[in-house]
Amino acid sequence: MRIFLLILLFGQLTFSAEASQIGDVKEANQFWTAFRRAVLNSKLNQVISLTRFPFEIRGQADWMPVKYYKPGNFRPIFEEVMESPVSILSNGNFVEKSMIEIIIEKKTITAKDWLTPKFIRIEDLEFQRIDGNWRFTGAYLDQ
Repeated sequence: MRIFLLILLFGQLTFSAEASQIGDVKEANQFWTAFRRAVLNSKLNQVISLTRFPFEIRGQADWMPVKYYKPGNFRPIFEEVMESPVSILSNGNFVEKSMIEIIIEKKTITAKDWLTPKFIRIEDLEFQRIDGNWRFTGAYLDQ
């Protein structure tokens, strides 16, 4: 009986911790739909309107310096990010896909994407809720 209660308590604490990491799902998915549509339709100006500047590019290692981009020099780095390969685990195997392929496949934000109620990460892309609005804030890229 004690074991059952401990398992039940642990399950509730785990659920509470996971649930507390999720923000407004509807709002985040509205942002994701707009961002995804802009990317898939090659509407860079719309992507820029959904992006916080300076935009941050981080290397895959912590020791790599962060690089910052303004709207005027955003296009080349954005294109490089979209074409960059990402290794993902699929059915027990690592598969390499480009970020654009991942965006094509990803139709909604899911619980695993939330790091905090105001921070979402989809593979190598980062999104934050800043001043009440979701923004594309950074990406990881081997440079």
